Amino acid sequence: IGRYDQFRYTYVISGWVPSAKVADFSRRLRDVCKEISIETFSFKRGNHEQNVPVALNNPRVLRPFQLFVTNYSDPRYEEVDPTFLLVIAFPFLFGAMFGDAGQGVLLALLGLLLVSGKIKMLNALSSLGGIITACGLSATVFGILYGSVFGFEGALPALLFKPMEDPLEAMAFAIGSGVILLSIGYLLNMINAWTIREWGELLFHPHGVAGLVLYWSLVGLAIEVIISKYPVPPIVFGLLALVTALAVMFSELLSFLIEGKQPEFEGGAITYIFRSFFELFEVLISLLSNSISFVRIGAFAIAHVGLITVVFIMAQLVSPGHGIGYWLVIVFGNLFVIGFEGVIVGIQSLRLTYYEFFSKFFNGGGLRYEPLTLQLKAEE
Repeated sequence: IGRYDQFRYTYVISGWVPSAKVADFSRRLRDVCKEISIETFSFKRGNHEQNVPVALNNPRVLRPFQLFVTNYSDPRYEEVDPTFLLVIAFPFLFGAMFGDAGQGVLLALLGLLLVSGKIKMLNALSSLGGIITACGLSATVFGILYGSVFGFEGALPALLFKPMEDPLEAMAFAIGSGVILLSIGYLLNMINAWTIREWGELLFHPHGVAGLVLYWSLVGLAIEVIISKYPVPPIVFGLLALVTALAVMFSELLSFLIEGKQPEFEGGAITYIFRSFFELFEVLISLLSNSISFVRIGAFAIAHVGLITVVFIMAQLVSPGHGIGYWLVIVFGNLFVIGFEGVIVGIQSLRLTYYEFFSKFFNGGGLRYEPLTLQLKAEE
């Protein structure tokens, strides 16, 4: 990325260089030309109008998940790079929906095989190898927690719960996981707002402090309804919800005041109040829908058990005496479930990551750093 100007005896070149490479780059320029003047300016993450290009430089083990981030959008210079969180969040979501220790081990082995590159026909999928390995290991852990090995539900004692036998616990775990993940998204948005010194967005934005406290207050009220003897009185949650709802509703006005700006509302005060009310209503609907979306974690965990149960029923029909036909159906049925449901659960995990988690803090639209490269012309 650069700009070039030419005078009679001088060339002026400007561009971006990663700060860690400035010294080496300057030395190499001076080796080429002794009569050169180099001036550098360092940009810090504090001005969202800089449009500084971004060069993601995650450790090698994280780079497979970096593909998911850049596929969504390149982060802006002042934004948090969510790759390190995606390494935890995506396999967690996948494993919770695809909990089977035996099938998880096979997935992990498949991922390692793709990473190794030993099968040339699958080299195009090598970039997914690390993701599949992580998801397989997570599915193995959840399979142990659920007590499931290749669909045999009684093979291990369930350390957490059995999704098919305890559907309410599965749903509670799914929603609780969603509340935690969404809360992390709110906190990341606050970090972004702090970085660019947007105090109004940090305090009053629907994804800022007021929005997070409002969300927790509504969650507390919901728990109060389910558990009548909750230690915190419902009036506390109610007051917090009311105050933070008003803060979110009038976030634009409060942001102007805290930043010392003159409020300007198109259409007058009455129009602003009506618009703010409906925006608050939209925020509340969004909070509800975002949380309910995570119910699919429990639903797919139950569906996974249901699908493998169908395989066992078919095996019993083929060979009631558990002969070779029975075990052939079990083997190929497990392979089918790994391939079929593995793809579906992967899509659902990606959907929760993109539309529920990323939407809380990740705007994207950053400028990707693409360094200048020179290609030597082949001699004729």
